Amino acid sequence: MRDALVNEFAGFERKLRAIARQDENAQRLMKTPGVGVLVALTFVAAVDAPERFRSSRAVGPHFGLTQRLENLIQVQQ
Repeated sequence: MRDALVNEFAGFERKLRAIARQDENAQRLMKTPGVGVLVALTFVAAVDAPERFRSSRAVGPHFGLTQRLENLIQVQQ
């Protein structure tokens, strides 16, 4: 049973790596230390159309990774 799961997960990993090799944005993200295939592909899929963000600083708060400026100002008051 365990061997079958290990083989199946290895197959998934090979497929994800193949997809990432074909995606320029995923390749760029994977150059960042700590960012692997899964994180890069997830981020690329989630952001989808980067032009919808006014700047790169708007991406973090959109996904709840950082606080929005309005929230920081309220905390400081």
